[in-house]
Amino acid sequence: MKKLSVISLYVCFGLTVFLPLISVILAFFGYFFEFRIADIYLSLTAASTLLSAVLSIAGGLEIEDNEEVVIGALSAFITPAAMVNAVYCILKYGGMIVLISLLVSIVCSVIITVRSGAPMILKGVSLGLSSIMIAPAIIIITFSLILGPFGENTVVKTVTSQNGTYYAEVIASSQGALGGDTLVEVYKKGIDNRICKIVKKKGRVYWGEWGEFDYMVIYWKNDECLVINSKEYNIN
Repeated sequence: MKKLSVISLYVCFGLTVFLPLISVILAFFGYFFEFRIADIYLSLTAASTLLSAVLSIAGGLEIEDNEEVVIGALSAFITPAAMVNAVYCILKYGGMIVLISLLVSIVCSVIITVRSGAPMILKGVSLGLSSIMIAPAIIIITFSLILGPFGENTVVKTVTSQNGTYYAEVIASSQGALGGDTLVEVYKKGIDNRICKIVKKKGRVYWGEWGEFDYMVIYWKNDECLVINSKEYNIN
């Protein structure tokens, strides 16, 4: 059971950091990333973190000499990692299932940090950092529950270039009481299935008033030239 505790810690830490980390890495290289099974992912993350916390309480961690530093560090920093994951997912997805899963993950992560974080100074830094993050996290979560996800983008039209290399999305971007905009963003074809969407973002070529999407005239002149309301936009 002690060895299972170590395995479960690796799994729950990996799941906790996966979504924010992969999003940052892909964004750095200019890719748009959308995870379409966030509810399932976060439910698994919560379950694995709960299991790790229970096993840690029940039997502790059986750590080999060459694992001591790694296990102690992962245990220490899983709490701030869980809070970063919570803020990211609330901002991007929202929803009650997401919130419940994230709360379970955070509570269980604190238990893991207190029980197994090492050395003591690293545990103290982790818990101190987490304490600083609590107030803004609560504010973000509260506003998200009241107002819904921060900024809701709805694709109202997709126009693909002649040879299928690129496509443009006409987006109705709503900010609630703050109003909204009409956006046109261009992407290069990539991975797009029921699990995730990973495409190369060529950029936002148009930013207009809310409601323009209802009467916008948009088409591809050729594979590298997009026409919006008679104005040409060169993609490359």
